[in-house]
Amino acid sequence: MKISDTVALVTGGASGLGRATVEALLEKGGRAVILDLPGGAGEVAAKELGDAVRFVPADVRSEDDVRAAIAAASELGELRVVVNCAGRTRSIIGAQTLINLGIPNKVYALENGTQGWFLADYQLEHKSDRLYPQDIDAASLPALRERSARLARKFSLDTVSGEEVSAWLREDRGNVFVCDVRTAEEHSRDTLPALVQHTPGGQLIQATDQYIGVRKARIVLYDADGIRAPAVASWLKQLGWKVYLLPKLGSLAGAPQPPVHRPALEYTRTLQAGALPGFLAGRPQALVLDARPSQEFRKERLAQSAWVVRPTLLERAAGRAGQAIVLLGSDRRKLELLAQDLEEAGHHDIHMAVMDSAAIKACGLPLASGAEALPDSACIDFLFFVHDRHDGNKAAARQYLEWETGLVPRLDEQERNTFSIGH
Repeated sequence: MKISDTVALVTGGASGLGRATVEALLEKGGRAVILDLPGGAGEVAAKELGDAVRFVPADVRSEDDVRAAIAAASELGELRVVVNCAGRTRSIIGAQTLINLGIPNKVYALENGTQGWFLADYQLEHKSDRLYPQDIDAASLPALRERSARLARKFSLDTVSGEEVSAWLREDRGNVFVCDVRTAEEHSRDTLPALVQHTPGGQLIQATDQYIGVRKARIVLYDADGIRAPAVASWLKQLGWKVYLLPKLGSLAGAPQPPVHRPALEYTRTLQAGALPGFLAGRPQALVLDARPSQEFRKERLAQSAWVVRPTLLERAAGRAGQAIVLLGSDRRKLELLAQDLEEAGHHDIHMAVMDSAAIKACGLPLASGAEALPDSACIDFLFFVHDRHDGNKAAARQYLEWETGLVPRLDEQERNTFSIGH
């Protein structure tokens, strides 16, 4: 991307990562307009950085303020818009969404997101707790709804009624997932039917499998404001999902609730956390299996415990027929599935102790920590380079980007035909 002689509009450009962005643009010969809240910081920053920088006091919730900032940027030269999120994928999705919504500016995604920024030896801001304002200027809403409506028409998004969704659920001929893509605060504030799960919009696009457990299922998005859900739905449809917009939830009140699987356990008992020390004192040969995430196990665990995940469970319990087995973990549903597997394998003396890390630490039994009992190769639930890239590890960041950018060539023709990007 050629930076010289072009102009960037940088929101939050008065301090932190925003100011660092402005300084980097100036070094490359660009110019910048700082859009920040009224106050001294933006004005001071513009004076310190020189004639190639202009400060426009603005509230991003106000369309008029943003238009004024865009006009100021255009006076300096050709305006380009850079959209960035922490991840490479979300940067691309964010930029393309703006293009699809029809904004008139040139739009770019920052290559490789903040990882690319970090690998280029620019400074990042960490542990920021700033959030976009929750409320949007009411005068802007009609224009935003019209843009989203055009997007819905462009991608031929279907609208569905609550009665239709209820009928789908009663027919039981396919899986239906009803999702709320608003903020967690909005989802918690409203009284919603239990079948409506909270699925943050960006995460639903990028990590669909965390919320939708069946390929080719119907996905119904609660379209509360006519703005956010169409943007999310447009991407889900391009990714091959059957997606529908639901403007009103009221008629879902009588819809059948999705079934909850609870194993019928015959040989499994619940062991209260306070009773664990006495139980193990009386049965010192019991096999204690810790089903928490591997990195929690490494941090602190019962000295006599072994780590387990479902694929390794039966191997861990092999040769222990007739012996007591204690399953530890913070998620009862997960422990119940492990107990079911053990019962089906012939074990008849199983005990579940629902305990998080704090409860394990407080139970009074001997503890251990460190990676000696669980080498990296055994931590099959944890991709180290995915997490280490956030800790200043450039090698891990490069490995992650190489892995991610190499995913597409690994798709076969049938997998590629699932997608309809741009249609």
